[in-house]
Amino acid sequence: MDSATNGENVHRFINKTPSLWSEGAKRPSSALFKDKNGVSVDFEAGRSRDEIKNKFKNFFGENACRGVACISVKFCESLPTRVIPKPSPNNPHHAEIHDINTVSLTKTKMDLLAGNCEVYFY
Repeated sequence: MDSATNGENVHRFINKTPSLWSEGAKRPSSALFKDKNGVSVDFEAGRSRDEIKNKFKNFFGENACRGVACISVKFCESLPTRVIPKPSPNNPHHAEIHDINTVSLTKTKMDLLAGNCEVYFY
């Protein structure tokens, strides 16, 4: 799948954990993109934002969500990072963002993702 050339986006659930949100900036903190096992995201795959929000609500619970971060695969790859499809039986849209030579992202790349994502709310 050459997702960068077709304008694909990925979406990351933002829960209500205070460390994942910068109140002053009104956007996610870099901690949203910190995960030693790869940053879990969902490919947009032609779905509307409402469909994606509802999927996250159903999976994580109605009251667990602050919002959803959306970022283009093209931007991720420009850092560079890799967006790796990791479909599961329960989620064919699942993927992970990994650093180019490791799994964990550097602090600089986490900052860039947090600063360049678009956030939509419930």
